[in-house]
Amino acid sequence: MKYDPALREAILRRILPPNSEPMSKVARDSRISLQTLFNWKKNRLLLMVFLSQKRRKAKSFPPKKNFAWLLNLRP
Repeated sequence: MKYDPALREAILRRILPPNSEPMSKVARDSRISLQTLFNWKKNRLLLMVFLSQKRRKAKSFPPKKNFAWLLNLRP
């Protein structure tokens, strides 16, 4: 199912810091599956890491290490 980008952004604002609402609560409130929220959060974090590395243009971890670090994050 395709979700409206504005809705997606609003939900991401709720689940990411500084708000950091529990994802199970947001899933219940929005009636969007918990797995979908996990995917949105993971993709946003990957994008943030990619953009920060691009801006730095300095030595950084290889992409595989960054991805492994993100997979180890626990919501």
